[in-house]
Amino acid sequence: MFGLLVALALAIAAVVTARDLRGAESVGRLRTNAHTIVGDLAIITFIMGIVDAIVFNMFFVSVGGCSEPWMGFALAHYLYIIVIYSNG
Repeated sequence: MFGLLVALALAIAAVVTARDLRGAESVGRLRTNAHTIVGDLAIITFIMGIVDAIVFNMFFVSVGGCSEPWMGFALAHYLYIIVIYSNG
């Protein structure tokens, strides 16, 4: 249920941000079609959230639990940083 609420919040945020950017485009504060990047960022965020849940489950839930659950969150984000910087 929590994952569905996070996905719903992501979708709502993407829609609101796209509308706000369209308004900024109409008055000339941004270049045209700047709102199209919002969808791409929302998809990337959604996919990384799924990957984060899988990594957390793989390292900390499947092994028999973890006494410090925040460590899984920190480890997964350190792995993201390593992957991002190693791929350029």
